[in-house]
Amino acid sequence: MKVAYCKVVVLVDNRALSDEVETTWGFAALVETPREKVLFDVGPDYELLLDNSKKLGVDLSGVDAVFISHWHGDHAGALPDMPTPKVLAVPSINSYAKEAMNKGCNVLCSEYPYKIFDGIYSTGGLGGLLLREHSLVVDVEGFGGVVLVGCSHPGLEKILSRVEKMGVKPCTVIGGFHVGGWEARRLVNLFERVKVRQIAPCHCTSEDALMVFQAELPGRVIDCGVGRMLTYP
Repeated sequence: MKVAYCKVVVLVDNRALSDEVETTWGFAALVETPREKVLFDVGPDYELLLDNSKKLGVDLSGVDAVFISHWHGDHAGALPDMPTPKVLAVPSINSYAKEAMNKGCNVLCSEYPYKIFDGIYSTGGLGGLLLREHSLVVDVEGFGGVVLVGCSHPGLEKILSRVEKMGVKPCTVIGGFHVGGWEARRLVNLFERVKVRQIAPCHCTSEDALMVFQAELPGRVIDCGVGRMLTYP
């Protein structure tokens, strides 16, 4: 099943679209569909997440699930100060996930792709034993796959290949690409081959990489940062 629409609002990033919000080294975004709200990563600081959300008019009280791409502090550091979520999707089970289970949280974790809600999926964990990362996929009716990545540690080649194997066409990629300028040229070829329509690189994507993307993929690169809102289709 697909979703009718998807809205993504960037809440934490090291870049911002206005001076009214705070920046930090980390990432968080709210993903909203007609039925559910999923918080993708939570950044390093809960107060900053809350403050930015309030300034952007985003209500986090009705979040249905929290999705943690990987366990680095810049993506998951705010978790201990947050209320225990109803649903928690994680790349691997650690002490926080075990504690959340004991509090009645439905903790989801697998190395294989799985459904979180109708039209909302995890790629399943990718990478090595020491660093597992998974990505969020929203399959939007009449558009295709909206893919959110934390730091792309497994490599965007592996991530997008997994998305395609799930039967979803990756049309948009949002998040940290973890590349410099010379690596960005390799990703340009990947995006062309997979026919990705739009990219919104942020967080751990270098300035040099952004310049390469803007030069090589004109009209397909979204200037991203705290406050960016994207809607699909």
